[in-house]
Amino acid sequence: MYTPIGDEHLDESTFQEGMARLIRMTHQNGHSGPSARESPEKVGDFHICKMCNHVWKIRKSNPNPKSCPSCHSTIWNSPNARKIRCARCGHEWVTNLKHPAVCPNCRSRTYDLPTLMVRCKICGSRWEDAMNQSDATCPNCGKIPRDSVKILPRIEDMVANDKVEPRKKPLSISKEDVDSLSKQPDDYSRFVYLNKIGLGPTEADILIRYMNEQKPVDIALELDIPLGIVFETIVPYIDAAGTEVN
Repeated sequence: MYTPIGDEHLDESTFQEGMARLIRMTHQNGHSGPSARESPEKVGDFHICKMCNHVWKIRKSNPNPKSCPSCHSTIWNSPNARKIRCARCGHEWVTNLKHPAVCPNCRSRTYDLPTLMVRCKICGSRWEDAMNQSDATCPNCGKIPRDSVKILPRIEDMVANDKVEPRKKPLSISKEDVDSLSKQPDDYSRFVYLNKIGLGPTEADILIRYMNEQKPVDIALELDIPLGIVFETIVPYIDAAGTEVN
């Protein structure tokens, strides 16, 4: 079969190989676009390895090879096969797992997060850091050893994993809790305190939003939860503080 191009003719097999090699070059150069996103393992009569982008002609005697003839990867055509780069140590590895648990080099569980919320163990300052160097830069202390930094959980991550259900037992907040909350330096400290006295991540988020003068209806809309759950959370605080609903 021939494909006409202008006044010339191009053999179909040559055209297919050219397209496969063009897609390989697109992957190697890191270009975006449909071909790069889809990462096909076959174009016409040619295979493309998803690991090394090697192109080779499909053989009738072995139409579904177990490995790539170039890099010998056995997951060359796996739907999830891809290369991952650890944001902490820079290590690159090949996997077909949907979400690997850790980086195989540094064992970090946060290999896929560009930045982390951290706290300086020396002065208590908090900031976002890539945590990919031997030192960290505290906004107050300057450069400090990495072991002087504590990685903190993100409030939004904990809230996202929290299942919101009506409480079996009424929420208990005392006058002492109200006083302690007023002395906390920031929302994260309030979040940690509320967790310690038994509030779940979403309940803590509700109460912190209310303390920041957000209306109950707006809280319910933003968090996509029933208004009743918002009131169940804020009423014990209101009673303990001796105030009225905003």
